[in-house]
Amino acid sequence: MPRCGGGGRRCGWRCFLSTKEAADLLGVSENTVRNWVDAGKIPSCYIGMGNLLHRRIPYRAIYTLLGENRGDLAPPQELEPDGIYTMGFACNYLGVSGRYLRELQAQGIIQIRRDSAGRRIFTGKELEELGNLIHRSTRP
Repeated sequence: MPRCGGGGRRCGWRCFLSTKEAADLLGVSENTVRNWVDAGKIPSCYIGMGNLLHRRIPYRAIYTLLGENRGDLAPPQELEPDGIYTMGFACNYLGVSGRYLRELQAQGIIQIRRDSAGRRIFTGKELEELGNLIHRSTRP
């Protein structure tokens, strides 16, 4: 997970984490995280298509589980609804690859705009809606 500037605190912008990232933050094995998810102790969702499904765990759930006693862990950040965010930020925030977002665009599921410099961009509101679309299911 990326680190934010200053103090080495882990970045709270990450919306969803892989099982490995969650395990690293919690200090447990990936199997333990999977067991906790299966037991309902940690919420999760799946992203991907067909046989390529990947489990994602909300950063907010990990932060809540650890509590505020972890000084290196930044609290979850909120997006500005009218803020403009790049494709790289969107991928990091959502826990998906750029290729995955481009595939959704090719299928007509989402639209990705470009700014005057040709960079792919999203508003905060679009990222929230996209997060809800991608991570809406809790089981495959």
